Order: sequence, then structure tokens, then C-alpha cells
Amino acid sequence: MLTYLRAYRLGELRAFEELPALAAGDDDVVFLCADLSVRELPFADAPVLFDGRSPGWARFCRDRLAFAEPDWATESAHVRSAVCTAVSGEPSATDDQFGVKVMNPCAG
Repeated sequence: MLTYLRAYRLGELRAFEELPALAAGDDDVVFLCADLSVRELPFADAPVLFDGRSPGWARFCRDRLAFAEPDWATESAHVRSAVCTAVSGEPSATDDQFGVKVMNPCAG
């Protein structure tokens, strides 16, 4: 099961010198998965184009692509906090960016 993936143009990944030659063009979209494999499509059974099992690839993904699986618990806490702040009437990024009125998830 794929837990997280992000789409990239293949040309971005080709900056990694050890990436094997692939027939697809630089503008074709491929998917980098949490296990650092590169897949043709965003599905668990999609063909794997590159298995991503090298320390150099892990560094490239982290340092050059800033690729990391989100910390979902922290992300959820930030979203909940922003929504609760918006509902309480205090200015927040949620109010400013989206201007959406929401039901109060903070009420008991």
C-alpha cells in the first residue's frame, strides 16, 4: 500500500546522476513514493521505474527535492488549531487565505 507520494517531472529527477536512463521525456510526470521508489503511475501496482535503494538517492530526495513524508499527526493538529482559531473569531491564516466559514469542531 502506498502511504505517500508526490508527482515530479522526470526532468527534475534526472538531476540525480545515477538515475537509470528512462524512455520517458523530461516533461513526463512520475511519482516519487515514501519508500523512495519512482513509479510510472500513482498506484501500488504501477510499474516501478527506479527502486530508490541507494544512500545517494535518499540524500538527493531529502536535500534537493525537499521530499519527506508529512507528519500527519502534527499536520492534523495544525489544521485543527487554525480552524478553532478561525471559529473563535480571531484572525488566522485560514480566514485570510480562504475566507471560508466553517462549523465549529472545537465545541464540546
